Amino acid sequence: MYIQHSRPTSNDTTNELLALLESTTPQDAKASHIGHSKSIQEQGIETLLELIRQRHSLHLRFSSGKDSTSCVVLMIEAVRRAVAEGITTTHYISSSSTGIENPLMEMHLLTVQDEMREHFSEHALPIEIYLTHPSLASSFIVTTIGRGTLPRFPENSKARQCAVDWKYHPAQRLASELDARSIAQTGREMVTIIGSRLDESTVRKGRMESRGESANEPVRGSSGELVLSIIANWTLSDVWETLEMLLEPESSPYLSPISAESVHRLFTIYQDANDGVCGVVLGDGGNKQPCGARTGCAFCTLTGAADKSMESMLTLERNAFMRPLNDFRNLLMLTQFDMESREIVGRTVSAAGYIPIRPDVYSYDFRQSMLRYLLSVDANERDRAEELEAAIFIGSVADTKENRLMSNPTFELISLQQLALIDWHWSNHYQAVEAFPAVAIWYEVNILGRRYSIPKPDKAPK
Repeated sequence: MYIQHSRPTSNDTTNELLALLESTTPQDAKASHIGHSKSIQEQGIETLLELIRQRHSLHLRFSSGKDSTSCVVLMIEAVRRAVAEGITTTHYISSSSTGIENPLMEMHLLTVQDEMREHFSEHALPIEIYLTHPSLASSFIVTTIGRGTLPRFPENSKARQCAVDWKYHPAQRLASELDARSIAQTGREMVTIIGSRLDESTVRKGRMESRGESANEPVRGSSGELVLSIIANWTLSDVWETLEMLLEPESSPYLSPISAESVHRLFTIYQDANDGVCGVVLGDGGNKQPCGARTGCAFCTLTGAADKSMESMLTLERNAFMRPLNDFRNLLMLTQFDMESREIVGRTVSAAGYIPIRPDVYSYDFRQSMLRYLLSVDANERDRAEELEAAIFIGSVADTKENRLMSNPTFELISLQQLALIDWHWSNHYQAVEAFPAVAIWYEVNILGRRYSIPKPDKAPK
C-alpha cells in the first residue's frame, strides 16, 4: 500500500514561494492580472452554481495537479454557496491510481484527499471522494510479470492501452454508477468537470476545439457524459495565482479544503520535476518553462529513452528513495529489442494446428527476474523506513513530522493478491517445474533475505 506523506511548510518556505511569484511578475502587470484572475474565478463559480441550481450533480476528475486543484477551489466554493441557498444535492470528486504512480504524486494525492474529507465533514458539504484502481487482472504487475505482456514503447504508443485499462475503464465504470445515482436523486444528468486548458499546447487546443469543449456550457463527451471544461479559457498565470491565494488562507476570498502545506508540496513537486526551475508567472512576457513537467506512472516507457521528470527529481537527495523505480523503468526500455528476454514459441495455435516460432512476450526466466527485482525494491524500501524509524528513536535523526512520515514505506509495488495471480499465470507455463514459483521467490526475498539488484545492460540493437 502507499503511505500518505506530507512535507512540513514553515513560514519561511511559504514566504519563499510568495517571493518567487512576486519577483516573476512586474508589479503593475501582477495587480492587473490578479484582478482578471479573481473575475475569471467568479465566472467559473457562478457557472457551476447555476448548474447546481438546475439540480445537476457535479463530478470532478481530480488528478491533484495544478489545474485540477484550481478546479477544486471553484467547485467547492460553488457547492458551499449552493448549501447556503438550501440546495443539498450530492457531488463527487474522483481520482485514479494505477498502482505504479510516481510515489511523490501519489502521496500528495492521498494527503489532499484526506484534507478534503476532513473539510467536507467539518463544514457539512455534500461531497463524496473516490479513488479508482485497475482490476488486479489488468494491472501492470500482473500483465507484465504474470503474463509477460510487453509495455507500450514510443513506436507502438498510439493506442496507449495501458492508460485505457488502468485509468479510463475504471473511471468510466465509476462515472456510470455516479451518474445513475445522480439521476435517481435529482432527475438530472451529472456534469463531469475536467481541468483542460486551451493554452496548454497547440495539440490540446485543437483537440478541445474539435470536441467543442466549453467553460460555459456542458457538452456531450465521446463516452456520452456531459463534460464541462471549467478552466478552458484560463492561462497558466490564472492557475498559479489561484493556488497562491491558498498559501495565505486568512486573506483568501475562498475557504480552501487544501492546506497551504499541500499547496507548497505541489509546487515543490513541479519544481523538482522541472530541473529545479519553476517560473510560474511571467506576466506580459508569457509562459517560459512554466512548471510544465508531468509526473505519471513510475514505469512509463512512453517517455522515450529517459523519464526526464523523474530524473530531474532524482538529482535531489531527498528523492533518492525513488531511484530503483527509475532503474527498473530503464531496464524495460533496454529490453525492447532484446530477444534473449523474449519467448520464441508463440501461444496461439492456428486452425491448421501450427504454432508460430517468433519473438513474443517476455520469457518465463525474465519474468522471474523482474519479480525478484521488484520484491527486492519493496523489501529495501521497508528496510530504509525501519532504519529511519530506529534513528529517530535513538536521537541520531531529528524527530520531525517529515522524518516520522518517511519512517513508513512510501510504496509497495507487489501485493499478495497480485503475487497469487502471477502464480496462477505461471502455473500454466510449460517451464514451471514447481508449485507456486512466485511465492517461492517471495520466500527467497522476504524470509531468506536475498536481494537482487536491477542490472543496467547495454541496449539491444533494433
